[in-house]
Amino acid sequence: MSLKEAEALLARSVRNQSIDTIRVTRQKVPIQGNELQTFPQFEKKEQLRIVEAIIDRELTDTQRYIIRRKEYEGMDIQTVAAELGMEEAAVRVQLSRARKKIREIYNREEKW
Repeated sequence: MSLKEAEALLARSVRNQSIDTIRVTRQKVPIQGNELQTFPQFEKKEQLRIVEAIIDRELTDTQRYIIRRKEYEGMDIQTVAAELGMEEAAVRVQLSRARKKIREIYNREEKW
């Protein structure tokens, strides 16, 4: 193996490892992550009640199902996708959209 080939292999390996790390990190981001504001007047139970109300009122049936199975029951994406007859990528997109909507509505509403 030449020096040029070794450099290319190393660069490709580092790139792929970085992508894998980012993907794993994204999969572990909870609904109530750092991006979700916390209002000091609310206790954790109250914050959870607010998030659950948002889930019930604002999400589509599919998004609600995915959130419940993934976040509350700890199911993996593959299982949820199989249950819904969807591609894993589509489930990930719906999960991402649902989390984003929850954060946006929660952070926008200052008075609950």
